[in-house]
Amino acid sequence: ADAESGRRRRRAEREARREDDDDDEEEQPFLGAAALLAGSGERVQDREDGRLEAAVRAYQRTVEEDAVDCELVAELVSYLVSSSYEKGAVLVFVPGWSDIVDAVAAIEEALGERCHCVALHSSLETAKQKLAFAPPPGDKRKVVVATNVAETSITIPDVSFVVDSGLEKTLAYDRFLGASVLRTQRISRASAKQREGR
Repeated sequence: ADAESGRRRRRAEREARREDDDDDEEEQPFLGAAALLAGSGERVQDREDGRLEAAVRAYQRTVEEDAVDCELVAELVSYLVSSSYEKGAVLVFVPGWSDIVDAVAAIEEALGERCHCVALHSSLETAKQKLAFAPPPGDKRKVVVATNVAETSITIPDVSFVVDSGLEKTLAYDRFLGASVLRTQRISRASAKQREGR
């Protein structure tokens, strides 16, 4: 019940932000991930006069450094699924279980029936983890949303694309609490290379 109410709240917040973005389009141009990746059309010309760079910097000021922007992840995955020539799976790295749940919900909302989302986390039972290795049903694209469990310990054979949040959860000692806690932090360059090779 709490998870469902959380999803409804996040969906309402996303809709409110979209409406605000539509109203303020002149002041803060919205650049979708597809426009940033496509590198074609009007956006290429925007690079010449600095508007693209300004818009990217404006976006960067609106996001938290240690949080995953699930809307951006969903837009990237949507772009890869709809415009790529390769038909392999998409592997998305996020730091924790709650990020997996949020990213899967955002991707399913964006792509609907065109994708088959699979969560991959070390706490899942083996049967559910094996779904990441199975082919997707019908003509759907498989999207595996995983933590760093997919970074070193396993290889998913049909992955063609990797979307990396650049974040991971690590165990750290909190001297004020006197206990170990999970903290979200940026991954190392070596981890980024390892994820890229998946």
